[in-house]
Amino acid sequence: MDQLHPGARWIFRADMYKGTLGFIAAIIIGGISVALDEGFSVDVLRWMGFVIAGVAVVALLVGEVYSRLAHSYFSYTLSQDSVVIRRGIIWQTETMIPIQRVQNVEVERGLLAQLFGFSTVYIYTAAGQEEASSGWWGAKWQEKEGRLPAIDQQTAQNIQTLLLKKSKRAKGGL
Repeated sequence: MDQLHPGARWIFRADMYKGTLGFIAAIIIGGISVALDEGFSVDVLRWMGFVIAGVAVVALLVGEVYSRLAHSYFSYTLSQDSVVIRRGIIWQTETMIPIQRVQNVEVERGLLAQLFGFSTVYIYTAAGQEEASSGWWGAKWQEKEGRLPAIDQQTAQNIQTLLLKKSKRAKGGL
């Protein structure tokens, strides 16, 4: 089983913090509402500051624990006839993608990935999960079966080349 790049922890942290931001925003809005009712007294502002700071500290601690666990419980294997992806802390999921179903392999490097030197590998199949992504050009449907969120850049290129070659060979193309 291969592990993800250590930079994957930043991806997992970012996912955790995105969820926490909504909670912090709700606390701020609730605090402003209370402050408006109470007349923005020093006690209300102090209370808001303590609550926001407490939530932020808890979010940082939970984010750190979550990112370390998510990183250690994510692994993948490339075999002769399939790609196996295992992930999950509490509910563990194993996805097996047969090589002959692979249609395309995409390597993506976002800003965070460029800073830490890793890539995300997307594996597309003929019968994958439909996922909508829209941009200024409108909605586009892609069928994405597998995602390896943080792979060393050279390894990601090797995975892409290997899977596409094996896929062509399995379909009788080479």
